Amino acid sequence: MQYFKLILSTVLIIIFNQINFVNCKLTFFSGGTGFKSLFTGDKLYFQNFITNFFYVDLTGVSLDSDTLVDQSKWIDLTDVKPQPDSLTSNNPILGGINNDKIMFFDISGENAIIDTFDTTLKQWVINQQVKTPINFFSDNNDWITDAKTGKAYSFDSTTTGMSIFDTVNLSLVKSLSTPKNLFTGTLVFYSDFVQVELPNGQILFIGGKLGSQSQSMKSLLTYDTIKDVWQMTNTAGTEPQGRTKHTAVSTSDGRVIVYGGVLNTVPALPQLAVLDTSIIPYTWSAPTEVNPIGSFSDHTAVMANNYMIFAFGKYTIHTIYFFI
Repeated sequence: MQYFKLILSTVLIIIFNQINFVNCKLTFFSGGTGFKSLFTGDKLYFQNFITNFFYVDLTGVSLDSDTLVDQSKWIDLTDVKPQPDSLTSNNPILGGINNDKIMFFDISGENAIIDTFDTTLKQWVINQQVKTPINFFSDNNDWITDAKTGKAYSFDSTTTGMSIFDTVNLSLVKSLSTPKNLFTGTLVFYSDFVQVELPNGQILFIGGKLGSQSQSMKSLLTYDTIKDVWQMTNTAGTEPQGRTKHTAVSTSDGRVIVYGGVLNTVPALPQLAVLDTSIIPYTWSAPTEVNPIGSFSDHTAVMANNYMIFAFGKYTIHTIYFFI
């Protein structure tokens, strides 16, 4: 039987422990849903638009046991000036040459403008013009960045494919290919998925809905960032239930960890599922959790030093603040 607790050597370590607050009376965020998370430079950034923007400094913090995180390590960024004075996207992009810049598209006007928070200098660079031949692009979905190339990817639609943003040179283009031939019907709206990038350059789209119907987890929409090719990837193993309001992260050894979510209005099963992409076909499994913590949805998750950290969201009727 496979247990998700402590895995030795270079394999991922995942433990669902609660991070405790020490004398912590944080007034600059309220928790709940809608948060996004990014990890860079031993710092874990959270934001729900720039009006709710802060980080937790994990330098010297052990994540393999119940951990005390002092209030001094929680740093509010909402009052850093100057800052964008117009409406920014709630879909942050991690990028730059050193992968240390958090970028937001300005969605208040017609031109492609980017606002950047430099995590090294702890300051904003605002109103940067983006070079693009695109008359219109969608910023409704999350971005995922290839740290090796500095290129970030966001799914537009089945008919228009992918937006590709060069976070180093600040240029925006569209993929030449689209996945429309992989779906039946002329207008197929794919939404509420999560996306992860594998070490081989593939982006997998997991869960979500096609129109009003749950998308199968047996066959995954896949985009090859190197070849600019779309395909449906069939998987083996016991298929998890389709879901929305879930999260997924990828590990350096080629596994995808899916957690939480709902199918219609009830928790999707299993809540914890793992897709092993180091074997062909990619294979699903459902590890047994040590100290299971129950059903989650609308949370945010990120990989940090070989840990999956998730935070906020909904747990039955409670608001969640922080779990790893």
